[in-house]
Amino acid sequence: EDKKMARTKNRPLAVHALTVNTTRYFAASTIVLSTIILYKFNNLLATSLTIATTIGYSIFYTRWLKPTTPQNIVIGGLSGSMPPLLGWTAITGHITVEPLLLVLIIFVWTPAHFWPLAIEHAQDYAKTKWPMLPVTHGIAFTKIAILSYAALTTISSLLPFCLKMTGSLYLAAIIPLNLRWLHLCLQLWHDNRKAMSVFKFSIVYIIITFAALLLDHQSIYHAQYQL
Repeated sequence: EDKKMARTKNRPLAVHALTVNTTRYFAASTIVLSTIILYKFNNLLATSLTIATTIGYSIFYTRWLKPTTPQNIVIGGLSGSMPPLLGWTAITGHITVEPLLLVLIIFVWTPAHFWPLAIEHAQDYAKTKWPMLPVTHGIAFTKIAILSYAALTTISSLLPFCLKMTGSLYLAAIIPLNLRWLHLCLQLWHDNRKAMSVFKFSIVYIIITFAALLLDHQSIYHAQYQL
């Protein structure tokens, strides 16, 4: 399907720079090797969650969800939102509410991040078997979905502060960031040409959100250390 889309037609598999078997063997070997290393030098919980994430993305999402449902990005996005939890369990060995909040933020951010790109390339997706939302339900419906998920992301991004996981520095960064993103999504509602602006800003959004989390944590740590 990559060969049919202008956005993906130059990928290594599409232009036969790599063979399917080479890709499969490389992927399988790296999965097995990384699992062994993680289990030997870390803990069983982190290893189990990493395996589940890998299977969820490579089989559940890629092989089943992606070609069968326009909700592929929503459901499959859970695999992409797992890194905070994987990192947390690798360090602590257990699951708490803090990494789950970070997973939630990425999970609800993902559809609002990807669907603007799908709008921009709707004609390309129409040539493939992938049932992307702008093709199956129309661009107007997709824009409503983008705005809805952006609103959910805004609410979710405030939860770390509400639960006292972060302080005022994080809040000061996240409020204008959310206002800007919601404003761009509203602009997209009126003008399809804003799709790439929303997509590009969504990348900036997630980077700044997690950078603010780190900076806020550092400021709290240094304040406590000085006391």
